[in-house]
Amino acid sequence: MSYLDNMRVYKEMENIGMEREEITVFSLIGFGLWAVLLWIFSERYVELNQDNSLPDNYLKNITITILSFHIITLIFTLFESYYLNSNIWISWITIGLAISATFLNATAISVIITDKNQYENVNVNRSISSLVLQCMANALMLSYIFRLIRSRRKIMY
Repeated sequence: MSYLDNMRVYKEMENIGMEREEITVFSLIGFGLWAVLLWIFSERYVELNQDNSLPDNYLKNITITILSFHIITLIFTLFESYYLNSNIWISWITIGLAISATFLNATAISVIITDKNQYENVNVNRSISSLVLQCMANALMLSYIFRLIRSRRKIMY
């Protein structure tokens, strides 16, 4: 895990009492969720683009926005992990993008479900699963924040 030793966030995780195995599992689950969600969002975009009967509509725009937010969230997370984990504004943007993507995804799923006839090429079950996975990813992020708050490093409430 020598490459992890250079990342400030991993040192921080150790400082708050997380074991190396816990850090590894936490990171693998987080990146795994990110990768699966990227695939699901990409598949939805492909499904929307393959349907020639669909006009350029707002669901395509919402989906590309979700994809963009999802990718930018990883970039900001990596910045925060390597360089800027003391910068509250990077954390704010990262959390804001992740939560915004979740709400946009809920909106997209609502559109898909309410107008099944127009979006018959879109896999509804996969779309619903993406929302569940996003909630799990957000919970993972929040669990780390709660762990930080509960750690002995806190100064006050």
